[in-house]
Amino acid sequence: MSPVEVVRTAQLVVVLLSIGTLAGAAAFTLYRLSKGPTSLDRIIASDLIVGIAVGAFALHVVVSDRVTTLPIMLAISLVGFIGAVSMARFVHDRPETSRRDVRRTRRHGDARGPVVRGERPGSTGAPRTPSSGYRHRQDDPSVGGSE
Repeated sequence: MSPVEVVRTAQLVVVLLSIGTLAGAAAFTLYRLSKGPTSLDRIIASDLIVGIAVGAFALHVVVSDRVTTLPIMLAISLVGFIGAVSMARFVHDRPETSRRDVRRTRRHGDARGPVVRGERPGSTGAPRTPSSGYRHRQDDPSVGGSE
């Protein structure tokens, strides 16, 4: 076997492994895209599908020895990046109503609604007074020893 044939055989093995890896990644990603419990999971899966498509185009460039696909790869990458950034911004601007916040609120005894970022569970935004449940040093008979 000549060195050129060895290199071609190795290239064929790598290409076949890459096709299998891309197909497996695409299958798992399509599953997450269809089942994703949250919209953020679906957004990430769609961004990953774009990455898998770019990888498939790169594999096509390697197999065909033609570079005409490179501008297509660049365009798909830019569209995928812009889409991911815009969807992340959309998710960031939504009000927070995750299950974790609701569970944390209920655990502290207040089931009115989700916790807003930066607030304590059950707070109304008003300043704390001694009658609102917090003990102040001067109102607590166990602190200070006077009385």
